[in-house]
Amino acid sequence: MVVRAGLFPLPNTGAISKPDASPGEVTGGLGGLLKQFQQNGFGDAINSWIGTGQNKSVAPNQISDALGQDTIDALCQRMGLPKEQILVVLSKVLPNTVDQLTPEGRLPTRQEISRLMG
Repeated sequence: MVVRAGLFPLPNTGAISKPDASPGEVTGGLGGLLKQFQQNGFGDAINSWIGTGQNKSVAPNQISDALGQDTIDALCQRMGLPKEQILVVLSKVLPNTVDQLTPEGRLPTRQEISRLMG
């Protein structure tokens, strides 16, 4: 198994290959994630992660509802992991990850993201 970014164990294929899409393409980046959560009734949760206050927790089934079945299916296929495992991991890491990517209590600019990723 190979672990990328400390989040998901991936099958080790023995060769390092270029990913077929950037991580942000699955949900349209941080802005796309925000939009999906808001459109699916979970705006309060993601807004708490972006804001400077306490992060609201989300259950795995809420992650599924917020992201939608197509996105979850794409993640399952891409990661080679069962849906339940992906949902549990996302419910644990998304709040803190979004919080860390939005230290100013707002979505970062492209330049700020480049600094965070560099």
